[in-house]
Amino acid sequence: MITILVLLTLGKYYRYMVLASYRAGYPAFVPPANYYLHNFLPRVWPVLLLYFCYLWTNIRIIPGFRSPAKELTVGSTFFGRVAAFLKQHSWQIIQTIGLFILLSFGFNIVFYSQYRSVRFLGKVPGHLRGMYVAFLLMLLYGIYVFIREMVIEYIERPGNKRDYMALVCNRITAFVFRIILLVEVLNLLNIIHHWQGTIVFFSMVIVIFLIGITNIYWLFPKYGKERLFNVPLVSRLLLLTFGSSLLFYIIISSHDGRPAVTPFSLLWMFKLFIVTPVSWWIYQYRKDNILQLRGMEKALVQSRSSLAFLRAQINPHFLFNVLNTLYGTALQERADRTAEGIQKLGDMMRFMLHENNLEYIMMSREMEYLDNYISLQKLRTASSAGIVIEDDIRPHHCDHMIAPMLLIPFVENAFKHGISLQEKSWIKITLRCDEQHIYFEIRNSMHARPTGDMGENASGIGLTNVRERLKWLYPGRYGLEVNGNGYEFLVKLTLRPN
Repeated sequence: MITILVLLTLGKYYRYMVLASYRAGYPAFVPPANYYLHNFLPRVWPVLLLYFCYLWTNIRIIPGFRSPAKELTVGSTFFGRVAAFLKQHSWQIIQTIGLFILLSFGFNIVFYSQYRSVRFLGKVPGHLRGMYVAFLLMLLYGIYVFIREMVIEYIERPGNKRDYMALVCNRITAFVFRIILLVEVLNLLNIIHHWQGTIVFFSMVIVIFLIGITNIYWLFPKYGKERLFNVPLVSRLLLLTFGSSLLFYIIISSHDGRPAVTPFSLLWMFKLFIVTPVSWWIYQYRKDNILQLRGMEKALVQSRSSLAFLRAQINPHFLFNVLNTLYGTALQERADRTAEGIQKLGDMMRFMLHENNLEYIMMSREMEYLDNYISLQKLRTASSAGIVIEDDIRPHHCDHMIAPMLLIPFVENAFKHGISLQEKSWIKITLRCDEQHIYFEIRNSMHARPTGDMGENASGIGLTNVRERLKWLYPGRYGLEVNGNGYEFLVKLTLRPN
């Protein structure tokens, strides 16, 4: 889009040069060399300079900033993170400073040669004007790039509707491109004469487009899957069209100075009775594709979770039968502790065989599974005096329903990385409930990982998978804090299950 706009701008300047040379008495379309030197080039080279800086920024600098700092580790201080960032991205920072210097000189030349008096630069000293404009331009573009990268990162984050959100962003981008291109073409052809009316017209077009996008990709899929006339959908349509019309009316009235009731009423009625039915028709035409994209990512997350669970349940029926045999043998040989451990492991296997396939289970069953797992770990580490395992699992008020195997990955991770037979280790687990929330906290000691450690992938379904499940199963109803300082690792989860 930027390249096309640059070409249109160059075409506009060339057209202006040809017309100026023709009016000066030179043959049409054959301007002399001094017109290229004194008229065309002074207008063209600032555009080419900006275009060069734009390309260099997006091709060379921004991709370098996208890569995460390799020196950043869990527990790094703020100044350590800043130092690591500066160290890794020093070359990108140097290039940014170089572009700033280049733009400063370029703008200074423009101001001295073409625009000696600029209204918004009246109080800025002449020798600092180029630097001021270059800094302001790079700051504004930096803010835009930051917002753009955050949007891209959010779309690509696991658990989000990546394909669906990318579709919406592409629709908006294509529309913005068409509007800007249309304005530039009309300006190039010298069709636009009244910029005030043009701005009002295109502002209205943009508002109407945004209303349509909101209807097609948010309101209708969420509240109007079957029919248009229902209370939740109609109330939101009334509020959306009224609010946008009122905001547009206030802005135009304050700019024009002639408020009137009729334009506001007509605009609101137009959005409500023209834009809404048209957007409903478009939604019905694309309904299958829209709903499929909205549900695709959720199904993908659930299938990943199911696959990870199945991988953790290698032939569970066979293992369960073997455990029953071992349990009977341990009772015959009066090995009580061994029998207790086998019984708890059997209960865990039964849970994974039957209740793990349900969408939601009683919180008491999840707590029972956690208790069995912790008890087995205590049996395993009972002979090590330097290992302290404390659990405070309170069943009071825990009558909620919860997704199965949601808490156990955090506990698995704590025992995997928090227990060392050579160093002092501890794990502290707290789980309690009230009428609205589930509060879960786990702290464990941190130790250096041995060479060849598989990390998170070897620990249950992994913390990444749990985050995805939380985003899909409890959107806006959970708070997760995962932090470590090199000495202790902390996980705090607050869940509102209802």
